[in-house]
Amino acid sequence: MVPGAVSRMYTPDQTQLDIQTLAAWAGVEYIQGQMVRLDPIAKSVEIQKTGEDETVELRFDVVSLDIGSRTRGAEAEGVQAFCIPTRPIHMLVQRIAEKTDDLAVRLSKVRCVVVGAGAAGIELAFSCSRLCADKLGGEDRVEVVLVDAGGDILEDQCAMVGAYTKHALESHGIQCIHNVHVAEIEASRIVLSDGQTQEYDIAVWATGAEAQQTAGGFESCGLSVTPRNWVEVNSFLQSVSCPSVFAAGDCCHIVGANAPKAGVYAVRAGPILIHNLLAYLDGSPMIEYHPQDDFLKLLNTSDG
Repeated sequence: MVPGAVSRMYTPDQTQLDIQTLAAWAGVEYIQGQMVRLDPIAKSVEIQKTGEDETVELRFDVVSLDIGSRTRGAEAEGVQAFCIPTRPIHMLVQRIAEKTDDLAVRLSKVRCVVVGAGAAGIELAFSCSRLCADKLGGEDRVEVVLVDAGGDILEDQCAMVGAYTKHALESHGIQCIHNVHVAEIEASRIVLSDGQTQEYDIAVWATGAEAQQTAGGFESCGLSVTPRNWVEVNSFLQSVSCPSVFAAGDCCHIVGANAPKAGVYAVRAGPILIHNLLAYLDGSPMIEYHPQDDFLKLLNTSDG
């Protein structure tokens, strides 16, 4: 729903959950903050509370890591300064809205470059096109370019899906550039690996997922991780090195499975994760989670 919120098909509130209210309803203590240290041997986690200097140490019998991921390559020079990364997701809609509001006041025509042509990048190309057209008063006032490291649109999907998506992009006037990477980012232009440059007024960085920066310290505290710092878990969603640690969603890699980083897997893992956390505590049998081979993919073209 997030691309739909970008194009104003939905309100931001319709795409978010009030975690604090939900926690209160469930009788769960809620602490807003960021994990800064995990010690699976001492069974403790240190949390930096939001808006406070002090940290709190929480002891646990079992802990579940569900920290998601960050946008791949977002730490590269120029990305944070000049682009809008897709993560943190809760900030994406607001940042695009504020940027396009400013552009609509100053410019009569806007050029948008979206880096990354996976499902998220494609949807954001559509939604940015729609949003800018609405704010500037017509589709002829916006130009959108989609930068793709691959050789074709959705080349990992069946040919018909790719063909339909390409047709939709073409019908909305969205230009696609393939087989290139970003070499350099400047204040108003992106230099590509083949030497060509793309001028932009707004640039969105939608390059997929990589492990959170916090995950870089997991290996040193005894957690087994992949070379890309995804927490390695078994089919019970349990760490292969620290039995009291579980992980689910984007932040983990299920050994023996090859599930992509997609929300549907986190949703399906949820009930099994809850069962296994409780089962670990009382010593009852746990349930295996086997990710499905594929899932339904819906692309929002932001045209109603």
